[in-house]
Amino acid sequence: MSVATVTVELLRARSVAQTLMHGWGMLAPHCAIVGSIRRESPLVHDIDLIAPLPSDPEATDWLYEAIAHDSEPAAEPEPKPRQDGMGLFAATVAPAEPQPKSLGKRCRVVRGVRKGFLACTVEVRVRMGPGSHEPFGTLQLQVFRYVPGLHGNRGWVELMRTGPAEFGRDFLVLYRETQRIPNGQPASRDAFLLDSSGQSVPTPDEQACFNLIGRPFIEPKNRKVLL
Repeated sequence: MSVATVTVELLRARSVAQTLMHGWGMLAPHCAIVGSIRRESPLVHDIDLIAPLPSDPEATDWLYEAIAHDSEPAAEPEPKPRQDGMGLFAATVAPAEPQPKSLGKRCRVVRGVRKGFLACTVEVRVRMGPGSHEPFGTLQLQVFRYVPGLHGNRGWVELMRTGPAEFGRDFLVLYRETQRIPNGQPASRDAFLLDSSGQSVPTPDEQACFNLIGRPFIEPKNRKVLL
């Protein structure tokens, strides 16, 4: 029997995200929770995180290795429930041989888990709380990478992935107007904003994005629409 995708309360979703980030070595302020959790939505149906790309493409991609180590491949046998010490996760498959529970995999790969990934998606199998009709459910988790530094794109990636989608669309409309981007010319490519000549625009933080459209910073929980 498959495990249904579920919606969970904000505090539970944040707890799952923080637990995984801790286990994967995703440390603040370089890594952060975005999406509906950052907007403080009461109910959450997926988890979104951001993290920097490795500065050296030849160096070890510690985040890829951590996620891969904690995830079963995309196609696996039917899962067997297993509660970890936190009571938040269930192993996606039973181990082939007896192992300590701490070695169980908490996620299943959906797509993109490879060295140097720009974005990847895994499914997290979580134990549901009291009163739920099912003991376990699945939350989709996505990790988006950004280029760090003053010439990087963290700000635009963070703004986009915090959402909601309508806010991002409105932002691009205002950005095109204020930066005089010609009709038919893209305003964003490869997770970078582009200027009127098609060159990448650095956005080291979200404030840089708001400066580009001449608007004050808007707290994530207040982001609805801009127009």
